[in-house]
Amino acid sequence: VEKRTPGEPGPGEVLVRPHYVGVCGTDLDIIRGELDPAYVRYPLVLGHEWSGRVLVTGNGVEGLNAGDPVVVEGVLACGKCPACRAGRTNLCDNYDELGFTVDGAAGPAVSVPAHLVHRLAPEVPLEAGALVEPGAVVLRGLLEMAMVPGLRVLIIGDGTVALLAALLVRMWSPAVVVMAGRRPEQEALASQAGVQEFTVGSPPERAYDLVVEAA
Repeated sequence: VEKRTPGEPGPGEVLVRPHYVGVCGTDLDIIRGELDPAYVRYPLVLGHEWSGRVLVTGNGVEGLNAGDPVVVEGVLACGKCPACRAGRTNLCDNYDELGFTVDGAAGPAVSVPAHLVHRLAPEVPLEAGALVEPGAVVLRGLLEMAMVPGLRVLIIGDGTVALLAALLVRMWSPAVVVMAGRRPEQEALASQAGVQEFTVGSPPERAYDLVVEAA
């Protein structure tokens, strides 16, 4: 463990002070040294799902000011490979990633390219902003599906990603959302997220149009 002192942002960069940082299962894998070495570089500051406020903006940065509440994309794409040129920066061939290959948000501040910084709406709490990254993962998966109203949806799992899936799938007005989890105490949260049926263990045996595996 060592102290880190954040430097000044370079041209086109923004220095952000983290306020809320989520801890996901992948972070625990990194701590235990169990993540595939192709995706992590040590020593490392964790933190890839987070929110904070702008501290300082570098030269040439417009539209962001000190104190702005923000979230930050985690993939630092190269911008040059075929995937990047097609706009699919999440599939970049030569990327870095906050909290994996470069220092993340579980420290005093993070310098990031300004185009990856997004201001939160005033009514969105910073605490909720920390869920934007996992929420974006779920939404991207749903957008890959042929979503239509009236689907019978089964969500396997009862953690953060499963709850976000239940919440976001409501945008397509499903006929029913069923969650098969492991923890009875998650039922109240699941209900708030839009789950109509919550089971512990095996889900009800019936036909489903969409199954989200979030375990």
